[in-house]
Amino acid sequence: MLGLGLDTVILSRASAEGTALPPPFLETSPQLSGSGEIGTSLLGTTGSWLASADATFAWFWQRDGIDIPGASGTGAIVSAYLVSPDDAGATLRLRVTASDFGGSVTAFSAGIVAFYTAPVALGAAWSFTFAQGVGIAAIDLSGGFSGTMPVFGLAAGSDPLPAGLSLSPDGFLSGSPSAAGSAVLIVEASNPAGTAQRQASLNVVGAALYADYAADLYQTFGGAVSSFAATHSYSRTGSATRLDAGGAIETLATDTARFDHDAAGTPLGLLIEPEATNRLLDSEATASGWSLAGGLTTAPAGLSVRGRWAGLTLRSAGNSAARLQQFINVTAGEPVALQLYCLPGSSGRLFVQLRDQDAGQNSVLRGALGNLAVTSNAAGSLTDISQEVALDGVYHIGVTLTPDFSGSLRVAIGPDSSTSGETVVFLAAQTAGGSYIPTSGAAVTRGEDTLALTGLAAGAYDLLLDYDDANSAAVTGFIADAGAWPPVGQPHLKRLSAFPAAFETLALSNGVLLRLQSDRALYLESPA
Repeated sequence: MLGLGLDTVILSRASAEGTALPPPFLETSPQLSGSGEIGTSLLGTTGSWLASADATFAWFWQRDGIDIPGASGTGAIVSAYLVSPDDAGATLRLRVTASDFGGSVTAFSAGIVAFYTAPVALGAAWSFTFAQGVGIAAIDLSGGFSGTMPVFGLAAGSDPLPAGLSLSPDGFLSGSPSAAGSAVLIVEASNPAGTAQRQASLNVVGAALYADYAADLYQTFGGAVSSFAATHSYSRTGSATRLDAGGAIETLATDTARFDHDAAGTPLGLLIEPEATNRLLDSEATASGWSLAGGLTTAPAGLSVRGRWAGLTLRSAGNSAARLQQFINVTAGEPVALQLYCLPGSSGRLFVQLRDQDAGQNSVLRGALGNLAVTSNAAGSLTDISQEVALDGVYHIGVTLTPDFSGSLRVAIGPDSSTSGETVVFLAAQTAGGSYIPTSGAAVTRGEDTLALTGLAAGAYDLLLDYDDANSAAVTGFIADAGAWPPVGQPHLKRLSAFPAAFETLALSNGVLLRLQSDRALYLESPA
């Protein structure tokens, strides 16, 4: 028997005994919820049915009465349907077929017409100020409009985008403006239901000073080429080291700025460090400057690592206590930053012992190079552990000891191996962070690098600082005056760009510009 209803199709079958079984009975038609706006989802239900317990359901989303490919499924739960631009103006509905031993019945939901909402501008004109040559984080202009899935572009009559900037069809303004200037854009959002426009004023500010320390390039306002000496003042007491363009350690004289490189000779930028002292009397690995203990034997490695380090091969005596050692005095609670430079040798393992000589207590760092671990903190806590391998194969190990005693500290290193004859190659060490501080028979203090920007006229500036690890930091409201230098958060400053400040400066009665701290607020009150 074939039964037809207005919106329901019924197919029934007979039982094995010849008695007709009742098909599923539709109590409530499939239901839809949702607006039908393009880009939103429609939800559906299979309706309610009287049917046997083994009844099954198949559902199909339809566009103008035709099943939509890929928009179907089985079971009592209907998957949501995302209304797409292909559905614009069409009627969407749900077709549901319920089946059991009595037959199959198909029912349909009411229809919903898919539509676009015309774009509407949600505010007045935008105003943006960008810095020349500085990449901007993508700005989402789509939030300035309502409407269904608009496509963005510039309307007729708009100024062109400044060179280096782009506006994507989904409304993101991005890029790096390459020239100073201004533009008035007419941003247009459009979809099949209509268009809307909003004005955007762009001002690209030229840098008052641009310093590329890695490229040794300096430019002042207007693009005039300058020099480091003409735009900066620099001082440092005593000599200090850097890596030159060949990756070799070079000692630079007092008051000489250090433009550093990595071990492969890649420029890292301007090296800026605080004062620090290497208290080890002999920084480099020599049998005369260090003493042997635990049966350690040594041999000259015969190297010239970084143009300086000859190296000393440390050979295990069949126990991991074989070591090379040197002594310094420490004060309880005052941290000691230890840096070691070595090569793997045949063992690939390093033993570092920091010993309280009076109490006989040890703090120990040991293991495979690159994977050292603390095994004791008896002489004080070991923290700030770093272990890196440079491009020339040198392992650079850093660790900070906070001693819990005052007195003599033994700094001891060796191969972490109980196999007799296994080696590690020791190059140099120091008790200070940062660049290498060579010593030979006496402690040496590296002076602080002190700088000031002299290439800026007095006033307020916004600065962008780029570091060698691709991170950047912004400094707003920097006041240029005698001796002023921004807070620099990393040792290697790669680039500095200074732009006129985005706010008006406030001068005190004596003509001095007010200096603000980033973690303070300024409140002005009018007289009562």
